[in-house]
Amino acid sequence: MKKKNYIGYYASGIILAGLISWDIASVKQNKADYPLYEILSEIDHTVRDSTVVAVVGSDYEGLTLPVPLTTILTEDQIDSMVWKALDIQGTADRILVPGIKVLIKPNIVGAVADHTGENTDTRVVKAIVKYVHAKCEGNCTILIGEASPRPMPYETHFSGGSAQWTVLWDKTGYPAVLAELKDLGINVDTVNLNGGNTSDPLQNLSEVNVPNGGYTRPQHGKYYIHNDIISADVYITVPVLKVHNPGITCGLKNQIGITPGNRYGFNKMKGVDADGNVNKLIHNSDPPRDWTDEEIVDLSLLAGIDLVVVDATLCLEKQKSYSASLGNQVRLNAIVAGNDPVAVDNICARMTGFNPDDVDHITLAELAGMGTNDTTLISVVGSSLFHVAKRLKKSTGDLRLMFGQTNRKWIISQAFPAGTTGDPIAHEFIENEADYIPLPGNAGWSEPIYFFDDNIDLGNYFAYADDIVSYIFSYAYSPEEKDALLQVGSGEGLYLYLNHELVYSYSGIRTYSYISETRTIHLRQGYNTILIKTMQSTGNYDFAMNICEPEINPEYAGHRVKGLKFLPSIDIIPDQISQLHTNQSSVAIACYPNPASDHTSINIIVSTPGNYRINIYNLQGKLIKTVLNMHLEPGSYSFDWDLQNHFVTPGTYYATEEYTGISVKVLVVKK
Repeated sequence: MKKKNYIGYYASGIILAGLISWDIASVKQNKADYPLYEILSEIDHTVRDSTVVAVVGSDYEGLTLPVPLTTILTEDQIDSMVWKALDIQGTADRILVPGIKVLIKPNIVGAVADHTGENTDTRVVKAIVKYVHAKCEGNCTILIGEASPRPMPYETHFSGGSAQWTVLWDKTGYPAVLAELKDLGINVDTVNLNGGNTSDPLQNLSEVNVPNGGYTRPQHGKYYIHNDIISADVYITVPVLKVHNPGITCGLKNQIGITPGNRYGFNKMKGVDADGNVNKLIHNSDPPRDWTDEEIVDLSLLAGIDLVVVDATLCLEKQKSYSASLGNQVRLNAIVAGNDPVAVDNICARMTGFNPDDVDHITLAELAGMGTNDTTLISVVGSSLFHVAKRLKKSTGDLRLMFGQTNRKWIISQAFPAGTTGDPIAHEFIENEADYIPLPGNAGWSEPIYFFDDNIDLGNYFAYADDIVSYIFSYAYSPEEKDALLQVGSGEGLYLYLNHELVYSYSGIRTYSYISETRTIHLRQGYNTILIKTMQSTGNYDFAMNICEPEINPEYAGHRVKGLKFLPSIDIIPDQISQLHTNQSSVAIACYPNPASDHTSINIIVSTPGNYRINIYNLQGKLIKTVLNMHLEPGSYSFDWDLQNHFVTPGTYYATEEYTGISVKVLVVKK
């Protein structure tokens, strides 16, 4: 296969819902017979490339006939928006050439009428087909493919029920779409990605391996997909933008729809009798774990997405299906296009008020090397993102949406036997634990570890040992000083130290689902240290935590602090931290982001009071800027270096603390 390129008032309700949904008898979790984590360096394929995403609102001045964003759009207006978005994004001219096979994958969820926001608007699909036909000079094969969750008549013995659509996609209007396009002389057809034809529904399906081995551990890196996906020269995913349990449906999430029902069932977590229900998607059927986002990333890797064209004309909030009683349609009147599915999803998340770092499959897809989630590397062309943006509401009954995403990247201490300690969670197994800053791979601490679920499963990590206590550590980089909302959940005792202060403690046994309690905390600008102590005696040895924006309206709550980044380690030379711990040195420094384009923060950890000065030098030793020259007390500090105001050219620089001579290398990359 080719490789393609905050608020506490709603918390009690959340807690109660969690208690109702969890039977105390089921506190002991299902044990997995495979690791639920990975050494971060083994799976980190992050690529720091700049990319361009086009956003075209219906009032964009570059359109021939721009109309207000509140307008109900005509087909001609949608045509114009799609063509403009693809033109100004720039990728189409390079990949759409004569003689190719193009597969277009819309998002079809329900057997409902067109133009409801539940399925991709067929007018957007038609516009793309006509655009591809023109770019390929009429010489290409175009397929519109979807593995619909609604079986055709000949697939009913796979579905275990009756056919819901007489003809593939007829409820959403595709027969008329095909007829119109063929009348224009366009070589286009639909393809049922669920399988083959009447005589052999499995005929066109192949089992394929996910590049890098995949991330859905129970799936073992293998999926069935349709051969037309494998053989397509260009694969275009065309989702409709909406709120869904994984956060949003967009370019990445749309790939769940390539799994064939004739192998996975017409409830794709069900399987089919034809093969003994062996093949089925995992989703949330491995409690308390949820594998949906890992499946999304696996399938996106298999699809090899070349272009994403997002139908953000009529969108849905609260849930993936249109509901007249909910009134969940929201008109954005925008088309979003790009060749980087991670960047496109980043833009669509921000456009709808979501933090991309809360959407598990976006952050994991970046880790998998599929694109960039770094907003400093994403250029938006066309309409201003904030001009077309409109916050979409969540469903307050969906605990996962109200939580966001746990930090998945940590370093972990050794396990300490609780023994006969009267109150293990209050006992210091590490002397002066509140002040402790561990070093990855040193003194019993692990290298950075990535966990595959929002419940950080230390039970699995420690091979389900009982009566132990351990510590887990990470940095949280905040672009500004501010109050925030700590969301935390655990089954047993947990202490959480933020910047060496105990901000949360619990010492009992309880059930939880993502959030047990919330606390208002204060973040420093720059690096913040998070040290968590947890214990295991009888239940699930796991926890969840997130740091979110304060929010009065619960339908908009649960979004991680904007710009907050969790980092299991920072770019400090290891012996600097060792020296800091033994007071042989008074300072350690680092910077984030690095590489940087617009600005970076020089971060300093001070162990002794004194006057500190940090200078920036280029490779020739020329002094570029002094970012710090002042008295500091012990603690962590951060100082911003504005790369634009100081006309810094691209290149390598060193931020040096003059008294100690300790430096950190800073790579400046201009767009």
